[in-house]
Amino acid sequence: MPNGTGGQSSLDYPNGMQYFRIAVIGAGAAAPTLPVGAAANLSATPDFPTRANAISRAAAEIPTRSAVGVYAIQYDKRFLVPKVLKAVADVYGVAGMWAAITSVNAATRTINVTTYVANGTATDLTTSMMLVIEVEAMDTNT
Repeated sequence: MPNGTGGQSSLDYPNGMQYFRIAVIGAGAAAPTLPVGAAANLSATPDFPTRANAISRAAAEIPTRSAVGVYAIQYDKRFLVPKVLKAVADVYGVAGMWAAITSVNAATRTINVTTYVANGTATDLTTSMMLVIEVEAMDTNT
């Protein structure tokens, strides 16, 4: 993988694994935004390094919010992996918040995720919250 793509090449050849991370900052009832990218920071003002973030930066692929706590996030086109084996989402910034991956579409590079408060009610991310998705994928169908 080229530098600054948010992922790393396979360390377990010949299995062809790809690992990458995607991070967004909450924006309340609006679509989440990209972190500033200065450095990793999970404090009151969350941030995530740009070089470690595999989110798509294409204008037509910005993250979207379709309902309370429901987001569609696209990863960069350099990660054209045919098999996503696992995607795990974590919410940083507020205790008791959690996220669930609802679907992954490797063809469109889209990960759909819903964020919740502790009692299971879907809730929007605020500007003090960061959603980080870690993805394990195979760069081959076999």
